Formats: sequence, structure tokens, C-alpha cells
Amino acid sequence: MIKLHLRGSLDRRERGRRYRAVAVGFSTLLFTACGGGVGGDPTIPDGPNPPGNQPVVVDFGLRTDLHLGTAFLGDMVHVDINDDGIQDLIESNFGTRFITVALGNPDGTFTTVLELATVGHGFSVTTGDFGGDGMLDIAVACGDHQSGAQQAVQVFQQGPGIVEFSDSVIFPMTSDPKEIISGPISGIPGSGGPDELFVAVRPEKRVLRLSLDGGNLVQTGELNSASLGSAGGPFSFALVDLGGDNMLDLIVGEEEVADGSPDRLIQFVRTASGFQPAELIYMPLFRPVVQNVGDVDNNGYEDIAVAQLEDTQVLLFSANASGIANGDLYPMDFGGETTSLVFTDLDGDGLSEAVGTVLYQNSIQVHKASAPFIYDEPTHYNVGAAPRALGVIYLPGDSTPDLMCANAQDLSILVGTGNARFRGAIGFNTGMGAPIFTETIDLDNDGDLDNVAITNQQQSLVIQEGLGDGMFVTRAMLPLALATEDDIGFLELIDIDRDGDVDILVTVFAANELRIYRNSGEIGGFSEPLPADIISVGDGPVGFDLADVNNDNEPDVILANMNDGTLELYLGVGRGELTLTTTLNLGMQPIDLVCGDFDNDGDLDAAVTATNATDETFLVIVAGDGAGGLTMRTSHPLDGRTGNLGLGDFNEDGMVDIVVGQIELIHDSVFVFQNASGLDFLVESISVSPGPGTIVVADADFDGHLDLIIPTTEGELRMLFGDGTGSFPIMWPTIKGALPIPEDTTSANFADLDGDFLPELILASPRTPFTWVGYNTSYSVQD
Repeated sequence: MIKLHLRGSLDRRERGRRYRAVAVGFSTLLFTACGGGVGGDPTIPDGPNPPGNQPVVVDFGLRTDLHLGTAFLGDMVHVDINDDGIQDLIESNFGTRFITVALGNPDGTFTTVLELATVGHGFSVTTGDFGGDGMLDIAVACGDHQSGAQQAVQVFQQGPGIVEFSDSVIFPMTSDPKEIISGPISGIPGSGGPDELFVAVRPEKRVLRLSLDGGNLVQTGELNSASLGSAGGPFSFALVDLGGDNMLDLIVGEEEVADGSPDRLIQFVRTASGFQPAELIYMPLFRPVVQNVGDVDNNGYEDIAVAQLEDTQVLLFSANASGIANGDLYPMDFGGETTSLVFTDLDGDGLSEAVGTVLYQNSIQVHKASAPFIYDEPTHYNVGAAPRALGVIYLPGDSTPDLMCANAQDLSILVGTGNARFRGAIGFNTGMGAPIFTETIDLDNDGDLDNVAITNQQQSLVIQEGLGDGMFVTRAMLPLALATEDDIGFLELIDIDRDGDVDILVTVFAANELRIYRNSGEIGGFSEPLPADIISVGDGPVGFDLADVNNDNEPDVILANMNDGTLELYLGVGRGELTLTTTLNLGMQPIDLVCGDFDNDGDLDAAVTATNATDETFLVIVAGDGAGGLTMRTSHPLDGRTGNLGLGDFNEDGMVDIVVGQIELIHDSVFVFQNASGLDFLVESISVSPGPGTIVVADADFDGHLDLIIPTTEGELRMLFGDGTGSFPIMWPTIKGALPIPEDTTSANFADLDGDFLPELILASPRTPFTWVGYNTSYSVQD
């Protein structure tokens, strides 16, 4: 009988404080993606240098992605295939039908040396000594996803030389073999080759056993669960020495059981006479992914873990001398569907951490162990889209374990920094939906920066408390009004009623409202706005900015309405009250705007991105007269759908310049508008990377000149370093995968979350329910 164990939990704030980020951050100075401000002047990013006032080499502690030839990655194995003491990579490329072999280098990089053509689309790959000659061979399970592809198991034998592979051996199939693993034919762990293959044939509800014989790949047996009354389709499996009898048993996760029974976990116990009939271990499950996780509790017996593709719960089975059936069961909730698991000691304390890939959150969770089967709250690390396979790898240079994750389009490497921490953006859950817009400021006057986010389709307003150590904890989630567009969401932060506490203003697209969420001084005290703080505006409100337009020292609001093509000016009259005074018809649909004194006349103007009836996009300059009047002056064509706007004096001539991003992947340029005075601008297009829609303006390298930090929709971070003349002569990095970030990033802030004078990069993406933080690990050029 399996005994079920439930885990207790620590107070959330205490848990957060236990995880100080391995990184650094920027003073309480805040850099945001858009300018604007009260008092007649735009907010131009500026601020103190870190101690020593030395220029720095910019680094945000992010992961690295490898693009070895991936076209919808099927599977990945890391193994030392050439016996040089450095682990190498083997990946099956599902879309392009080949195996990539990349050798590890002493500097931690990988070099592709071979591409082996497969007869079908590679679902799963494994290695083993199938020929019994002491050399590692490669086996792949191939399917016929497209016409011209074969259903087969294909083995590439290594030899005669190292990393030389002869013609492959093929075993034809009549159904797709979705999973493949290998183990010694003898069944004895560590006995060496020759190895055999176990192949999951789900439609036929059987596991095939294959081995090489006389140069041919032949079937030596099969296993099925018909002895349980009705056979199931093998979805996943693992070889495990259950009970410590020095024989490898086969554990199978089954789905589509013939009699309609739930998905289940079964075992085929191996004895000296061979595999015994199937035995039921556990059900119900939901598309179970079985993995051998080693001896997690250090009791001398191998354990197994089960991820589930259609459930958020992971099950850890602790085995004993009787195997699993009479062992202990420890459930863990990963908060999302999991695809791969690792249980291993990542911090050298003798306890196994729990690590898993969460499919639809594009993340890896690391649960640090405090005792056997007792885990702290997870740390979420961002990886590529649709993570599938996970492994621990040791890159050259140190003995700290690193993590590698195979995703739909690439391989993510998270370099270990010690104490079960890794390079990579860390996520803080936003609860109701995924964030699409974010701003960072101190809401509760405790000296620590907090975060406010709008989730996709304006599902909710999320308020996260900053703990002062780079971590956030969600304190409030307030519903908005569901919009039909995924990318609608704008907010601004300001003490609008001048009571000493920063308030939150949000445009609600579907309700045609501007809402004021007043701050009571407690970060968890935000609530639904009073009727007087819900202001009816034009049709389809989107971007807006806060500025003292009429120079009365009261914050005003200029707001863009997409559907009716207008700008509205609401003048502040005190106590946070707003009155509509001006409506300007643009004759096109505005999207976003930012305020600045572009002609240096002392009156605030506005720069507006807008789209006309033929979907052409423009930057429109609107002049302000200092008394509440607005006049459309000039318009400049752009390429496509715009991202945010940023302000800065890039050529240091005392005039405000503008930068505009483009969010669509078909465009790769940002537009820099150099102020030529009199509301005229000189326009330069700079090629960056596909989808450069989000732009943060800041002196990122502390050389005294403004730079552009550009998180792209494609999921790459690009930096354009300014030289003070209006030019950005250096773009870094130039290689895809060098600084990956969450895909579809739509908003970013640059703010010091942990008080070390180095600002963190705070990111929002509607693909994942997290606020992501890239911790600033920049260092002085003199170091």
C-alpha cells in the first residue's frame, strides 16, 4: 500500500526572504520605458553611478540559448560521446529531420560537428552501446508527421573513429514510436554493453524490445499490460532498480487504456528469468511522464517521479526493499503541466532539489530541499517556449551543476552560480492572467520598490510588494474589464491627490474608463475605486501620460482613445480630481503617447503613435500651448505596429529626442527622432532584431551617455550603446541566444530592487503568468 504524505508550508514573506537573488540591482532611482512628468519638464533618465563612478560591463544574469540547427526540437541528450571529459550534446530536430551532434569545448561552448539525416521526424533520442564495442551509438524514434517520412527506429553506430558514424540501421514500424530508452541487455545496472532499446508504440499498446544482431536491428520481445484485464498505450517509461535487487525493472506511464480506465502507472518487474507480467502501481493519472530520479531520500533504493501533461501535480514515489507498491508517495503541485523532472543535489548539502519544466509557463521550477521530501517554495526561471526535456550538466570551469532544457526551438542553458541558484530571469507569479504592462515604484514608502502590472486582455490589476532583496510577493489582484485584444493595457503611477502615497491610474479599454486606484498607504489596501474615481472617457482608451500641462502644479492627464481617434486632456483641479477640457480629433487611431517639451518653449507637447484607415503607422507630434490647447503639427511614417515610446537627450544638445519601437516580428528596426528644434525631427532607422517593441532609455553602462535597452518580441535582449552624439555605434549582443528573455515581451522597467546601485531589468510577457526580473550583474571595466 502506498502511503500518502502532504507537505506543510512557510509564511510566504519568509519564504521570499530566504531567496536573495544571486545578482545585483540599481539604487532606488527608477528608469522606465516612457518619459513624462509633473512640473513642465519630461523625465529624462539620469542618476548616480555605482560606487567608484566607473563604466561597467553590462550583464543581467540571463540564461544562454543554443541554436544548433533546431527546427521544432524533438529531444535532447547530453553525454560525453568522445571521451574527452566534457559533455556533448545530441538533439533530434523534429521539423528538419536530422540529428545534431555538438561537441563541448573547454570554454563551455558547443560546436556542431555532425548532422545525421533521419528517415522520419525524430520524436525521441537516446544513446547506448548497441554494438557492444565500447562506443556510444545514437538511436532515434521517427514518425511520419509529414508525407515522405518513415515510421521507424533508426540507429547510428559510432566508428570506426571517434564521432564517426557509419550508415544507419533501420527497423520499420507501422505506427509512430513516440518514446525510446536504452539499457543493458543483461538487465544489470552498470554492466556495460551491449545495450538494448525499449520502444513505446502507443497506438499498438505495447513496448518493443530491439537489439542489434549481425548488423541488423531486430525485435527480441515485447511487453504489454493485457494481464491487467485491458492493455494501455505506453506514454512514457523508465528503467529503475526497484527494491535494490540489481536488476532494472521497467516502469511505464500508460494512457488510452482499452476499457476506458484512467491513465495509470504500471511496472514490469525483472528477474533472472525475464520480465514478469504487468502490475498496477497507481491511478488515476493524466498523461503521466515517468522518470528515474535516483535515490532521493538516501535510503539505498532508486525512486521515481511522475510528471503529468494534463495536471499540475507531480508525484514522487519513494521506494524501499519491497519496491514502490509499499513505498511512500509525496505529491507536489507545480502550478502547471510538467514535462520533465530532475531530483538531484544542486547545493552540496546531500539533499535532492526538485526541478521541473512547466510546459505552458515557459519555465523551470527549482524547489530547494530543506529536508528529505520537504521543499521550499519554488524559484521560477524563464526558458524557451514549450520546454520538453531537462537535464543537469556540468560545464567546464567549475564543479557547480548547471541546467539544460530542450525547448520547441532551442536549448536553454542556465549556468549554476551556487546554492541551487542559476543565471536566468526569475519570475514572480501574477495570479490572474499573464502581465502585459508593468511599472515599478515604492507604493508603501518603505524604501523598497514595488511592482504594478496589468494582465493580458485586462483581466486584472496586480500589485506586488518588493521585499528589498530583489524579490516580489503578490499582495492584491483587482479585476478589470475583459478586453478582446491581448495587447491592451496601460497604467501610470503618481501621487495624484498629493497625500504622500503613489496612486495607480489605469485605462480600461472595454469599459471606456479611466480608473484611479487611491493608495491608503498599505500595499495590500488597494481596492475597487469609488464611483467618483471612475471617469468615463472616449471610445477605446489606450495609452496616456501624466504631466502638468497648464503649469499649475497639478498633474493632468492626456489620454488616447483608439476607437474614436481622439486625444483627451483632463486637467487636474486638486485632490486628484480631473476635468475634461480639450478633445483633439487626430483623424487616425492613436495607440500610445508620451509628453515632453519638444520645442523648449516651456509648454508640454505630446508624441503619439497612431494608425490610419489603411493600417499605415505614424508618429504624430502634438503641440501644447500651456493653457490646455492641443494642436496636431507633424506626422512621420513608421514601418508597422508600434511598441512603446521613450524620451532622452541622445545628442546632449539640451533638446528632447524620441525613440519608437516596433512590436511585430516582420520588422527589426527602432526609430530615433533627433530633435531639430521647432517640433521638427530628423529620423533614423536602426536595425536591431525582430520585434524591437519595448525600449528602456538609461545610461546602462555608466559612461555618461544614454543607451537603449531593447527587449524584443522575439525573446532577445539587445543593447544600443550611445556615444552622446545621437549615434549608437555599438549593438550588443549580435548573436541570437546570447541574452534571451521571455518571448513576446511587451513591457519593461529598469529599477534597483535590492539597493546595490545596479538596476534590474523587469519584464512582462503575456505568454507567462509572471513578472520576470533579470538581475543586474554588471561589473566595472577595471575588475
